[in-house]
Amino acid sequence: MKSRTKNFRTRILSVFLIGYFLIIFTLFIYSSYLSRNYTEGLRNSGNAMMNLYVNELNNLLGISSDYLNEIITLNTEMKILQSITTEVVKYGAAYELMKSMRTQLTLEEGIAGFIIHYNDSYYHIFQESMSFDTKKEINAFLTDRIEKNTVTREWVVIEGSEKPFLALTYGGNGTYITIVIDFESVTSEVVNKYASSKTEIVFQNSDRILQYSPIAKILAQEQGSTLLVNIGETVIQNKYILFSNSIANTTLTMNVLIPNENIFTSQAAQLYILAILMLAVLCAIVSVFYLYGEFITPIQSMIQTMQNISAGQITAEMSIEYNVEEFRQTASIFNAMMKQIRELKIQSYEKEIREQKARLQYLQLQIRPHFFLNCLKTLYALSQQKKNRELEDVIMDTSKFFRYIFRDTFTPVTVQEELDFTQEYLNIQKNRAGISINCDISTSDEVLEALLLPLTIQTFVENSVKYAVTGGNLQIRIVLKILAGEDISYLDLTVSDNGQGYADEWLKSMNEPDYYMEDGQHVGVLNLKQRLFLHYGETAELAVRNHNGAVSEVIMPLTKKTCFPEK
Repeated sequence: MKSRTKNFRTRILSVFLIGYFLIIFTLFIYSSYLSRNYTEGLRNSGNAMMNLYVNELNNLLGISSDYLNEIITLNTEMKILQSITTEVVKYGAAYELMKSMRTQLTLEEGIAGFIIHYNDSYYHIFQESMSFDTKKEINAFLTDRIEKNTVTREWVVIEGSEKPFLALTYGGNGTYITIVIDFESVTSEVVNKYASSKTEIVFQNSDRILQYSPIAKILAQEQGSTLLVNIGETVIQNKYILFSNSIANTTLTMNVLIPNENIFTSQAAQLYILAILMLAVLCAIVSVFYLYGEFITPIQSMIQTMQNISAGQITAEMSIEYNVEEFRQTASIFNAMMKQIRELKIQSYEKEIREQKARLQYLQLQIRPHFFLNCLKTLYALSQQKKNRELEDVIMDTSKFFRYIFRDTFTPVTVQEELDFTQEYLNIQKNRAGISINCDISTSDEVLEALLLPLTIQTFVENSVKYAVTGGNLQIRIVLKILAGEDISYLDLTVSDNGQGYADEWLKSMNEPDYYMEDGQHVGVLNLKQRLFLHYGETAELAVRNHNGAVSEVIMPLTKKTCFPEK
């Protein structure tokens, strides 16, 4: 019959409960004696601390309100923004106003930022530590209030996803200035300076707790998201004493939770320490043997299994035959993780096979029979016409063409190399009868050193030639430029023509991110999309559309030749 297992907490309690029962009982009696005096002193210090926090925050709100009022009434740039003048003049005034606000932002650390709204536009400046998502939430909140014309000269609470803020907006007639206060940072600085590390501050907006800390979430759960005001003697979970006070001119209430800890006097502590040591020695002797069998041995077994895996035995698994339930769960989860790792290795091999398949498929698609026949017909026609010079040029271009397409299609080449190859391809196609080709290239010297996958430009150019109207004049335009991003820059490639364009139904399918189905139409473009995904992942984008012909665009991360040293 299988023995009943116990969880980790039950095992630990059963080991130490008897040994430390007398110690806990003695400390309980003594702590009761000191509890009354300790609690009284804690209440007095709590009220003093609460007043300190509230005054600090009220001072900052007063300074911020006065500063904002001074701007509205006296600042020249603000008057320019509210006047009827040109956008250029208003932009200059907003810029100068932002400079003065930056100084105020540096002087007062509790100020999170400023926002200027005028003519349906806004400009902002925030502390560098503030995240992009938080800035976005604040701007959206304030813009919504302005659009709904609900702006009042009162402090409002912005309950962001990361932390709350106070905001005050002055202005009118389409021009507003908002100051944003990070009131939690103000109180945290005071706590760090004057209070212990265990002191907690929880804010509530009206009757709802702002849940941004673990203790706030506990309070919200236990008290139904409602925390009463002025309950300075309330004890929370026997761990904290709560002190509350309202913040003037706001809907905020500050709740300070001070640890409710009883301490021993130094003289009495000496006697109890001696007794604790004697009992601890006795308990330790008994506990060591029990703990070794129940905990140490299973842990050593787990460590041995991990060492075997590190040595290369990737199929090794942990035993789940333990008495402690947590060890059984840990072993089961570890074995499941190792299974996933083995499956990921298999998926990695399969991905490599797909890449090889895509590479071979693209080469096969590029060497189609009709292309061979066209080249042979062109060479034969030039030979019959005794155009030896043209014949030599076509033979040389054809040789370079085949040498280029047989290279590794996953090794990046420079834009210059790809453009040279594309020109060789067009030189071959220009000898075909019935079509006139004119190719215009717009780029810069900096772009020519950038790297991209082989056959990227040529694929779109070939598509333009393939679907050109017979007897017409094909105009192809290639534009390459660099797009600057926040972290990295991107290479933007656009190929357009004056041909008949893409089919509407195929355009809709092609612009879907997960569309890779080979349907016989524009196979080269589909193959390029798959190669871009395998090489760049989701950082590259391919889009096709129609505008007086076919327009194809690729945006990919910018890398240069110097980033790939020769092996």
